Order: sequence, then structure tokens, then C-alpha cells
Amino acid sequence: MFEEINEIMWTHNGCLEPLYDIEDFGDRFIVTFDLPCVDKENINLYVT
Repeated sequence: MFEEINEIMWTHNGCLEPLYDIEDFGDRFIVTFDLPCVDKENINLYVT
């Protein structure tokens, strides 16, 4: 199980990539990220 999680979170070039999910509801998207140990006050979101 740990190997599966490790493969998901690490990119081919060795960078940590957070787990995420994108849901498309036609009129809106819901994007959910798993950012352990990150306070929501330290997150900035820019959408274009």
C-alpha cells in the first residue's frame, strides 16, 4: 500500500505532487487538494 501512495505522490523527476481531485459540474468545478501540514491561511489561489 505504501508503494502505491508513494508512486502517486512523486512525479517522475522526483518532485512531490499533492493528491488532488477535479469535479466538473458543467457550470462549475470543484477542485480538492490534499495538503497535509499546510495552514489554510498560507494558501493563495489564483484562477484565470
